[in-house]
Amino acid sequence: MAKRKAQEIHALFASQVGAYAIATPVNIEAVIEYCKSSKLRRVLELGGGIGTLTYTVLSESEANVEVYEDNPYCREQLVKNIGQWRDRVKVIASYDVLPSTVFYDLVIIDGPDCDDLLERDRKTRNVLSSLRDIDCFFIEGSRYSQRRIAQRVMSNLNTYTLDRVRGRKVAELGLVKGGLFIRKKGTAEEGVRKLGYLFWLLYDTCDFLDPRRRQKVARRMLNPSKTIMRLWRKVVNFLKKT
Repeated sequence: MAKRKAQEIHALFASQVGAYAIATPVNIEAVIEYCKSSKLRRVLELGGGIGTLTYTVLSESEANVEVYEDNPYCREQLVKNIGQWRDRVKVIASYDVLPSTVFYDLVIIDGPDCDDLLERDRKTRNVLSSLRDIDCFFIEGSRYSQRRIAQRVMSNLNTYTLDRVRGRKVAELGLVKGGLFIRKKGTAEEGVRKLGYLFWLLYDTCDFLDPRRRQKVARRMLNPSKTIMRLWRKVVNFLKKT
């Protein structure tokens, strides 16, 4: 079977019911390139949806994929869409179930799809908390709080670097969202890892070339009282944990 290009994969899934939040061609292309440069064995995906990135990984590698998807309709469509590779995929219906192992070459974060961001982050932490070795995270889209969670998990284990996937205009789609790779770099003492976490967190937070980041900063500047309350809650939560 001939391998499809990023826009062909996007077109294949964009025509399906439930395609309102599928990965963009920019991010599909980034995952394809990562698969080509890495010999993937085990991949974990949070938020499989109808299977766009699952399909991409399966078609570009020999990896076994564990994919979380708690929406029954999306699970049904995902299984249909990955048909020929079904034996390499384990679909997990609940984020309260832990992954089958502690090591993954690649962890893709493209979900869960929750109305409440706190609930989304709780589910994310629950799944990632048991992991002990990750070569790389890929976060599809902005997902700022999940970016911080993934960086914290990686920093507890290794030093790391960030590699942004810039959103760019794609024919007939306009400006589309990019993503973020968090790549394992090496081992170091806890203090060095903590400093690295603070450095990369600041680097990512100050990414004003990202139009979505600029819009978010502008909204907060226009509503300073809400921003101050948000910061205060963070300080209180931090003090409670220490």
